[in-house]
Parts: sequence; C-alpha cells; structure tokens
Amino acid sequence: MADVALMYETESPGLFLDTARKYGVEYVYLGPAERVYFPGPGLDKFAAMAGSSLERIFTNGGSVGLSRARRGRLERLLVSSAKTAH
Repeated sequence: MADVALMYETESPGLFLDTARKYGVEYVYLGPAERVYFPGPGLDKFAAMAGSSLERIFTNGGSVGLSRARRGRLERLLVSSAKTAH
C-alpha cells in the first residue's frame, strides 16, 4: 500500500514511472477518492505527463480521469531518469 501512496504523492515523474514499472501499472485512475486520500502537488504530475508518458483515455471535465502508460515512452523515460539520477 505504501507504493500506491508513493505513486500518487510523489511530485517526481521519474519516481512514479519507476514504481509503476515495478508493478506493471498500465492505467492510472484519478478520481474523487484519490484526491481525498492523496491530496497535494503530487497529483499535478499526471496532467504534466499527459501527451508524453501518459495517454489520456477518459476525462469527464476534471473530477475523473483515466490515463494509459505509453510503453515505449515509459521505457525511454526510465532509462533517461536512471542516467540522470547517478
């Protein structure tokens, strides 16, 4: 459960992507419950990642969103973040 919180709460797209890959996450759901349980600036990264490492699948205008990880882009970002982390 700690890694689920980490993925929603971290402001780092790289840390999110590393953790998502570890668990084989393909979709990210962001709705009212996620906003209550994981409030804060960590949620802003999902909007920033849309169009690059995440593909927005559904939104109803802001309260609910569903995104899919772009696999090729996800792998390239992970390699890039690993290089800059060292």
